[in-house]
Amino acid sequence: MNSNPREITLVNQIIKEQLGSFCDLQPNDNECFILNPIDLYSSIDWTKFEEDLDVLNSIYAILFDEFVIARKKIVCYWPSQDYADDKLSEINEYCLSAGVGLNLELSQCYVDSGNKMFPEHERLWCSFMLFLVESICEDIKLNEELEEIATLKCDNESILVFSIRENGITRYSYLKSQVSIFELEGDIECFKQGLEGGMSSFLNFQELMGFLMNEINIKKYSANFSNSSLEKQYYRAISLNFNSFNLVQQWMANFNQN
Repeated sequence: MNSNPREITLVNQIIKEQLGSFCDLQPNDNECFILNPIDLYSSIDWTKFEEDLDVLNSIYAILFDEFVIARKKIVCYWPSQDYADDKLSEINEYCLSAGVGLNLELSQCYVDSGNKMFPEHERLWCSFMLFLVESICEDIKLNEELEEIATLKCDNESILVFSIRENGITRYSYLKSQVSIFELEGDIECFKQGLEGGMSSFLNFQELMGFLMNEINIKKYSANFSNSSLEKQYYRAISLNFNSFNLVQQWMANFNQN
């Protein structure tokens, strides 16, 4: 996975990947994802994003995979005459709130006049980009604030262990479900409200582990972790409290296989 910081670059030319370098950018499949309104239109009619949810979902799914998961830089067309408009100011605010870098590039590359858009299409494109950036920045904040740590399962009960980061403070908590499979879904605000409404929360994972070991017979639960570092702490705590070396050996065997 690309570990580069997330960045969006707005350029005043409709570019294609085969153009090679322009200004200080080197667009390529490995580092950049180019949002070109003309090429995008050739595969899906983005002008219908306001009326057709399937169009919006299809484009957003691609953007999410490329920008959030693969962490590619976004290179996006933005008309230079609109570099000082309100929509650009809003994009800047969304990027700042999500820790996304925003760059403006004035390209001097020659562009065929056939690539130019009508003014009404340019305005619609800017509205579309504003909507996409707002949505993607909100998802980035949600992904970074809420982390699913592990799912503990025993018979028909599942326990979801998770953390929420808010205002620079990380809290750890858990949710019980009387079903065999429990998946983390829904609005992060529901989890925040649960913590504010009295749901037990802890400032570190060790405190949460101590609480759970007093609440349940944790040795009977199978654990599926998403965070390998906290997985080690989990089995270490069990070993220290119960002398359960068999559990640790089982974990080490599974860990080595993975």
